[in-house]
Amino acid sequence: MMDHGGVDNGTTVVQNEVMDHGGSSRKEMKGQWDQLKIRLPASLKTWLTRRAAANFRSINAETVFLIESARQKEDASTAATVEASSTTK
Repeated sequence: MMDHGGVDNGTTVVQNEVMDHGGSSRKEMKGQWDQLKIRLPASLKTWLTRRAAANFRSINAETVFLIESARQKEDASTAATVEASSTTK
């Protein structure tokens, strides 16, 4: 199976692409995006592909969305922990 990474050995590769998510123009964003290749189990790629389609996003946009959501959740958790520790002192 050939995918965006040009790999034809059954390995799944997901690449970040320059995407226009709304705010900045495509040219402005081009310099701000790094490319990352990852290997995924086929079942995870299938899940990600279906989720992206259901949300009308590319696989890349869905991957970025999920990672950003996880980061925001982690940041909120860290902030709550810091807040709780500062109020108990």
